[in-house]
Amino acid sequence: MSWFVYIVRLNQEIQESLDLISINLVLKDQEKLKLMENDFREITEVIKKVMGDDIKIKYNIVNEIKYPPSGKYMYTFSKIKNEGKIETK
Repeated sequence: MSWFVYIVRLNQEIQESLDLISINLVLKDQEKLKLMENDFREITEVIKKVMGDDIKIKYNIVNEIKYPPSGKYMYTFSKIKNEGKIETK
C-alpha cells in the first residue's frame, strides 16, 4: 500500500450488508489513481481473508465524505441492523 497514504486524503469503510463493503475515498490527486491499482488488490485481499471470499468490495472515489450531525468523523461503520438478541451471562 505504498501510494495509498500519499494519494488518499480521507477514507471511510461501510458494511452495507453481510456480503458487501463500500470503501469511499477522497483523493488528494485524482491523476495518480492508476498508481493505486495494486493497493486496491492488497486491500481487497486482506478484507477477504478476514470476512471470507464471498464478500464484495466496492471502491467509490468521491469529492467529500459528509460528517454526521454529531460532527464526529466515522472511519468505519455498519448499516446492518442487529435483529437478534445478544445473550450475556
